[in-house]
Amino acid sequence: LSLGGTPQAFFDEPELMELFIPTMRSDFKLAEENRFDSVLTTFDLPITVMVGKTEDLLPEEVTAWKDWTTQTCLIYYFNGGHFFINDHGPAIVKIINQTLA
Repeated sequence: LSLGGTPQAFFDEPELMELFIPTMRSDFKLAEENRFDSVLTTFDLPITVMVGKTEDLLPEEVTAWKDWTTQTCLIYYFNGGHFFINDHGPAIVKIINQTLA
């Protein structure tokens, strides 16, 4: 709940919980056990990053995406937190379309 992406009603439905809890556990396990190899490979393609302005991220964590490409890295900031996507659909779709064009 602290990230703001899951409504309380979700937790009040046992059938939904039974269906999604295994997936959520796997996601958290992956995030917890994420390990990087000592040799990092950059991509030879542009990267587009979208982030909520009130996410719990340091500015250098966001700009570190630039280290993963030999090309351009565009960073877009949106009002909101981790689930900013829920409030900015049209703007996000526009960025995606422009990026793929």
